[in-house]
Amino acid sequence: MNINDRITYINIMGHECPLCLTVRATKVFRNAFGISIKNIDQLLEIADDGENVDVVMENLVRILQILLYGGRDAVQCWYKTAGEKAPQLPDFSTEDLLNIYTMGDIAELTQKIMAAISASYRQEIESKPVKNAGEAVSDSKASA
Repeated sequence: MNINDRITYINIMGHECPLCLTVRATKVFRNAFGISIKNIDQLLEIADDGENVDVVMENLVRILQILLYGGRDAVQCWYKTAGEKAPQLPDFSTEDLLNIYTMGDIAELTQKIMAAISASYRQEIESKPVKNAGEAVSDSKASA
C-alpha cells in the first residue's frame, strides 16, 4: 500500500516502525510537555556541563513514543479507509524505549525525530505552467 510521504520510519529491534506528527500526536505532545512542538529544541538541549543528559534522553524517548503512536494510528487509518487489513505493528511503551536506547543513541534519535516532524509538515504544491512562459523568457533575453 502506498502511504503518504508524511510518514517516516525508524528501525527498532528489527521492526520498521512508522513515525508521524498527526494532529492527535501534536496535542499529546503539547499536553505532555506544556509547550508547542515548534519549541522542541528546549527539550533537547544538553547543558554545557552535560548534567541534564538523562533528562534529554527521557524527553527524546517520550517524543519518539508520541510519534510512534501517531505513525501507527495514521497507518491503521490508511489501511482501514482502503478496506485492507493493517499490518501488526509493535507497541513500544516509554519504558520499553528507555530500556532499548542508550546515551549513545541521542544523535540518531534526534535526527529521526526531526526528520519525522519535518516530513509531517511537508506540503506539496502543484504548480501549473505559466501561459506564454516562453515569450516571457524571450522578452527578458531581448531586453538584456
